[in-house]
Amino acid sequence: MPHKFRGSDIRNLVKDVFATELADMRIVQINVREESGRDGDDLIRIDVIFDGHAKDVDAGKLSMLTRHILPKLRDLGEFGFPLFSFIARNEAKGLMGEAA
Repeated sequence: MPHKFRGSDIRNLVKDVFATELADMRIVQINVREESGRDGDDLIRIDVIFDGHAKDVDAGKLSMLTRHILPKLRDLGEFGFPLFSFIARNEAKGLMGEAA
């Protein structure tokens, strides 16, 4: 049976992790899509659009997100590696409204 990408479940999972780990970050939108890397590995692209400026983001906390999310993705049956992009709302032209 072919794998069905669970974008809305992944988006909800990411929201939950952010609520716990980065509660002070004001998330506007999360876009999720599956891709294949150059070497054929499965990837999960996660664009996080937030209200604020890049200087407002705690890079130390962001670097730990993959560690928190990866086992939860596996529990969902998603085996792609998550790649995050953090985009300030004022720089997100063309990305708003494209939630997967």
